[in-house]
Amino acid sequence: MSWTSDGRLLASASGDKSARVWDSVSGRQLMLMRGHTDRVWNVAWSPDGTRLATCGADRTARIWNPGNAEEISVLRGHASDVCALNWSPDGARIATASSDGTARLWDVNPRGGERLQFAGHQAPVRTLAYRAPSERHGTRSPGLLVTGSDDRTLRVWDAETAEPMDTITGHDDAILDATLSPQGLVTTSSDRTVRLWSGPVHGQPRAVIPYTSGIPEAVAGVDLPCRDPDRGGQGEENLQHYLGHRRPPILESCPTSVDRRSQP
Repeated sequence: MSWTSDGRLLASASGDKSARVWDSVSGRQLMLMRGHTDRVWNVAWSPDGTRLATCGADRTARIWNPGNAEEISVLRGHASDVCALNWSPDGARIATASSDGTARLWDVNPRGGERLQFAGHQAPVRTLAYRAPSERHGTRSPGLLVTGSDDRTLRVWDAETAEPMDTITGHDDAILDATLSPQGLVTTSSDRTVRLWSGPVHGQPRAVIPYTSGIPEAVAGVDLPCRDPDRGGQGEENLQHYLGHRRPPILESCPTSVDRRSQP
């Protein structure tokens, strides 16, 4: 799920092949986007909230006008499920992560296409984070793309050239989520830890937070999990009912095999 920056709208992805937009106050469905031919894994609002990106098991990412549910463009090129996506801060480009073991950078316009491919992981890429170029005291820092994979590594790339800048190790299982902030990098993993790193390049672990709530689940993100084990799974059922999707919201992860769906 993804919120607009002002918190007014919520977008959801589902196994029913749709994405939906909701009024976060009333819970009323505002728009339904259909076009994917398989489950939708993820959704992301553009920084200005005027476009919505979706990605799914049909190997595509799609850009939508959430005001009228019009499909603006389809980004094709990945050989397997597209698991995650992230907008550039200016909204001109979008990065995608896939079970085919690569991440890709695209121009976001009706005639746009693939700009760069980031290849180096030895397993599915489940998450990515984008940082814009910056300049401080006359020194320019390039834009960065951080990718996390089932191969237990984080890789840092120059987002303008796709050149590798660093490989960060430390997690003991698949990396499921990565978030960049001015303070550094935060990652979550199937090893049931949250790790804070000093920075995305040559990052050193500042803290390792074990997930000790008793929930026998991987830590899939910094947000709270959707499942509520104390209610016998009712949390998932209530969420499905509230959202109105014909199948529960996506609670599982992208495929673990690079070869899954790699053949027509």
